[in-house]
Amino acid sequence: MAAIMDVLANAALAAGDGVRAARLLGASQRLWSAAGTLRDHGPALHAARTACADGARALVGDEGYGSAFRQGGRATTGEAVAHALGADRPAGRGAGSPLTRREQQVARLVARGLTNREIAERLVISRRTADSHVEHILAKLGFTSRTQIAVWISGRPQDRA
Repeated sequence: MAAIMDVLANAALAAGDGVRAARLLGASQRLWSAAGTLRDHGPALHAARTACADGARALVGDEGYGSAFRQGGRATTGEAVAHALGADRPAGRGAGSPLTRREQQVARLVARGLTNREIAERLVISRRTADSHVEHILAKLGFTSRTQIAVWISGRPQDRA
């Protein structure tokens, strides 16, 4: 269950919901600690959790992250599962994007496999502007690669090319 919470925390981060990601990380931390197995899964799990936490912090700031993480850590297992499944969220929430309209447009073009030069030509902007848009998208979503942008876009029906 803790591993699933970690995966869902990364999904929340990819959707631009840093608060949700932090809550899920807090809940998973409690579950990992209760099972006494977090250290047994090695550096890959630690690196993934750290990257997710860093991305969530970038979205909501240190205070927002800490507050949400503590909320997740205090949740009962049932509450954590309900939160992980989205049962505590109003219908339709989460449909928004952390990206500006132009960044969404650029992200869709990245997902189609266009280079920054090709994006610049398509949108009639400078290459440096296209570079900046891609850099901002990566930073806002906490990603390190264009492939992650493409996967994120493919999981958002409203943003698919």
